[in-house]
Formats: sequence, C-alpha cells, structure tokens
Amino acid sequence: MSDTVPPELTREDREELVALGHAYAFAADARDFKAFATLFTPDGVLISSRNHYTGREAIAEGVSGLARYDRTFHFVGQSRHWIDGGVVRGETYCIAHHFTETEDEGTRDRVMYIHYRDEYARHEGAWRFAHRTLGVVWAGQEDKPAGPS
Repeated sequence: MSDTVPPELTREDREELVALGHAYAFAADARDFKAFATLFTPDGVLISSRNHYTGREAIAEGVSGLARYDRTFHFVGQSRHWIDGGVVRGETYCIAHHFTETEDEGTRDRVMYIHYRDEYARHEGAWRFAHRTLGVVWAGQEDKPAGPS
C-alpha cells in the first residue's frame, strides 16, 4: 500500500488506527520511549497543554518525563476515524492513572481524563501519528492505600 491517503478508510485501516492508539498506551506504560516515538512519523508532532514536541527524538525525550511516576496505567476508550479534506483524522478517549508510592501516605494517583485529537499518515506502509494533541478534560489527585504493583 502506498503512503498516500486512501479514498476511504477500510476496516483494516480503522483496525490499524485503533491498534496504533493501543500501542501508544502500552509503550507509555512500559516506559519504552523509543518505541513510543516510532509511533509517530519522523516529523510527527505531539502537543499537550504545557509542551510541544516535533520529531521522534524530541517526542521520546519529552515523554520520558513519565518516568517521574512509579508506574502509569493508560486505559484507551472509544475512538473514531475519518477523512477530512485529504487528511486522515481521529479522536480517542483515555483515562490515565499516574501512580506515586509514598511511605506515609500509600499510593498517590494522579488521574487524567484525556481527549486525543489526531492526524495520521502512512509511513513506510504503516499508519503513524502525524500530529497528536493531548487535551486533558479533567485531572485530579487521589490517595489510595498501598496496593500491588
């Protein structure tokens, strides 16, 4: 398959795009920041409310900030994908937990409800993020008893 935008998204395209979102969450939780960055095109962009990263190296460096948490857990929810003016776009919802263990307070959990807005491109025969904007719909802190890791 070429690296151009198809005239319509096939079932296989949609399955690949959903799998791409899942791979993003798995790579983040595994702290595999190099693998995480390969989910983007070489000149891909990742934007959050505080940061803007362009290119795989900058993206890998930027998301390595997740290492400040003892562990994370990204749960990917519904998503949809469409073609708009020759650009493949999508949106995905996610609930992300960011755990920090404390000796005196147990586990602290920074919870984020996230809405991703994406543009995709085929690169070397596979769908990749060309542009991903991470929007936090709500975030809050919860203290929980220490649990299994």
